[in-house]
Amino acid sequence: MEKNPSYKDDKQIIIDIFTYSIAESEELFSSLEEQSIYWNDDVEFIISMINKTIGSFKEDQNETLPLASLIKVKMI
Repeated sequence: MEKNPSYKDDKQIIIDIFTYSIAESEELFSSLEEQSIYWNDDVEFIISMINKTIGSFKEDQNETLPLASLIKVKMI
């Protein structure tokens, strides 16, 4: 392991924590499933979007960079 990890290394640590800890949490999945029965249909897409968003961050970007907006689709 490097003594002075780079910004890229830091981003990868965050992605790994999300992918292998948070995204694998049975408690989280259970809680989200209680809120929406469609959660299981969307989970893979959501995980990939979170990883893509974190991966797109650049070291020289402003820390107030807006994230993708939340879209709530009303089913008819």
